[in-house]
Amino acid sequence: MIRRLPLIALLAVTALPLRAQVIENEQIAVYAQQWVQAKAPGQNGLLSFLTLPRGQAGEYFSIRCNLVGGAETRSIRIGYPKPLTQDRAAAVPVPLTIDGRNMQATARFTGTTPDEAYTKSDIHGYELSFASAAEQKAFLDAMKAGATLKIGGQTLPVSLTGFTAALNGQGQYCK
Repeated sequence: MIRRLPLIALLAVTALPLRAQVIENEQIAVYAQQWVQAKAPGQNGLLSFLTLPRGQAGEYFSIRCNLVGGAETRSIRIGYPKPLTQDRAAAVPVPLTIDGRNMQATARFTGTTPDEAYTKSDIHGYELSFASAAEQKAFLDAMKAGATLKIGGQTLPVSLTGFTAALNGQGQYCK
């Protein structure tokens, strides 16, 4: 199911009329034709930016959501077609740019996932960590106000159109 989600999501995204803002079915909600919200309980509120060009490039960006003590906590994840470093235990600095505003996070390797839908190879996953909870909040707030996110080491940008609605909608799937 988890490995099928990107293909199902891509099919749903490409079938949307241009003026649609949110399209939903039992498995997913799609915001602005590019932000895909998984509804399955085991998906940790997975919200992914998903477009065909980024999928084909093996470049991923997602946010997971959990409830801890009644409060939402988010885990920001990125994926690459190749490892950022050969030392999987190493923390790797990743520059993040939102509309020219530079920020920094540290990426920690989380594992590989076979990408049968697009690249037919492994995606190397990383969780981003920020210096503080306030910095992570500032990053998410900048995403809400911004137009484009560029992630160090990825070739294609992330459009932030629809992000605010998608992030707000994610809360009901935090578990």
